[in-house]
Amino acid sequence: MGERLGIPRSLADLGLTAADVDRAVDVALGAPYANPRSASACDLRAVLHAAWAGEPPYGG
Repeated sequence: MGERLGIPRSLADLGLTAADVDRAVDVALGAPYANPRSASACDLRAVLHAAWAGEPPYGG
C-alpha cells in the first residue's frame, strides 16, 4: 500500500546518502539516552544501513 501511495520505503528515498549513515551513527553515540539494550556502533550501523536500503525491520 505504501508503494501505491508513493510513501518512501527507505532513508535513501528521503535523500540520505550512505555517508550520512556513518554520520548518524556518530551523532547517536554522541548523545546517549536510556535504552533497555545497549547499542554499539556496529549495531547502530546495521540498523541504519537496513533502513537506508529499505529492508524490513528485524522480526518482520
